Amino acid sequence: MRCLELAPLQGERDTLRDLRDAGRIDDIVLRPAQEVHDVEEVRLGTKAYHPTADTSPDDPARS
Repeated sequence: MRCLELAPLQGERDTLRDLRDAGRIDDIVLRPAQEVHDVEEVRLGTKAYHPTADTSPDDPARS
């Protein structure tokens, strides 16, 4: 059942990352949405690390 619940979350996470990478949304929009997904994953007991979704390529924190 968890896979069925996680699939939409991962799809949304991927879509948000793609929108950010395309310049259609900024990190200011992406990060709160990621927090919502993180909380839902914790609730499901399946929090996973998503290295590609954490920072943008131009994020100074990646340096």
